[in-house]
Amino acid sequence: IPIIARDIPVFQEVASNYAYYFNAQDSEQLAAAITQWIQLYEEDKHPKSIGMPWLTWKESARSLLKTIGLH
Repeated sequence: IPIIARDIPVFQEVASNYAYYFNAQDSEQLAAAITQWIQLYEEDKHPKSIGMPWLTWKESARSLLKTIGLH
């Protein structure tokens, strides 16, 4: 599934180059960003989430426990 996300650090950290990022302060800017994404999609030039690394809930919980020193 293609990812369209607000351009904030946490989304950049999680999705890296696998998402299309937008900055919008109002509905007109959001509509323009979506229109731009649609154009990229129609040209098959949009960022694709295929191959995006991700953790299962179990892996994520293990990582958290390790980070806080409980595992």
